[in-house]
Amino acid sequence: MDSIFVGECAFQVGVLIAAGFLFYGAWLSIAALAATPPAPEPGKDEEQGSGVRDLPVCLLVCGILALPAFPGAARADDPFERGNQAYRESKYADALAHYQVAADGGNARAQEILGFMYLYGPSTYAVGVPRDREQAIYWFGRAAKEGKEVAQRMHCVLTGRPANGAAARAACAGGTVAASAPRGP
Repeated sequence: MDSIFVGECAFQVGVLIAAGFLFYGAWLSIAALAATPPAPEPGKDEEQGSGVRDLPVCLLVCGILALPAFPGAARADDPFERGNQAYRESKYADALAHYQVAADGGNARAQEILGFMYLYGPSTYAVGVPRDREQAIYWFGRAAKEGKEVAQRMHCVLTGRPANGAAARAACAGGTVAASAPRGP
């Protein structure tokens, strides 16, 4: 399943959870208003609280509880997530830059995506993403070393040799795709 699709589903679930917390907070506030005792008689102690004063506090607490339900808000500084957002908006040059930061930080999925972006370049991603076969091989190789099976296969297709390890050798030996691999620009 595509990670961008999964991220969007997680965000939608987060919105539903947050809405639930806010509705629950509103319900609690209305219940507090209904349970508010009558006003004290003149001359009596006014120590009892008012449900009206509790409404903003209750909504604030429920809103704070809802914050973790927004996955995008919690990971706003994650370069991989920013890359996904730029990609969804067809801002491929920005996506490339964000994925580069994530890939340099060791994110194997970002490394794999960079491999494809460099492999296909402007024919798929328009201006701002160069076609660079050597970069594609480099990023597929790094992702393959992290165990990404598609990257292992792509590295094999582009080079005719496994990236590393027994799994990569098995992926490379598993087919005859290397003969039909794209070669150069």
